[in-house]
Amino acid sequence: MVKCQIIKILFKLIPFKSIQYSLIQTHLLKCDDCLKNLAGTDEARKITVSKSRLEDVKDLWPQFLKDLEQQKQKKKVTPHLTWRWALGSAAALVLTLGLIIVITQSPKNEYPDESTVKLTIDYINLYEEPRQAIIFQTQDASKTFVWVEKLSKGDMP
Repeated sequence: MVKCQIIKILFKLIPFKSIQYSLIQTHLLKCDDCLKNLAGTDEARKITVSKSRLEDVKDLWPQFLKDLEQQKQKKKVTPHLTWRWALGSAAALVLTLGLIIVITQSPKNEYPDESTVKLTIDYINLYEEPRQAIIFQTQDASKTFVWVEKLSKGDMP
């Protein structure tokens, strides 16, 4: 019985008809309980439609086409939506162009070759006393900071 419940769940979860068919067919060949619960011919005839009842039904296509045309007429594009799309596209274009302009106008390196400017400090006197210099090079090659601090006792310049 548990296996039958698993087969029912799998049947609902599997979207492919061919796999569903083979799953049910192999299960019915092995499971006598499920085979007994199948509908007989008399029960199946009760829920099916006979051919004589189908012949009396009028053709559905003309009515379907008529309804479809009426829906097309009702569903005309409003100018409000087209203006909204146009304004949205224009705003996106302006933002993209502005971003491109900002990126291309970024400041260029003033020095074509970073190795052309060299800074060396051999000795620094500040207020007529020797000082120690520390040079900081930033990621931008055009900016360099020089930090000067007082020497501690016993330090040599």
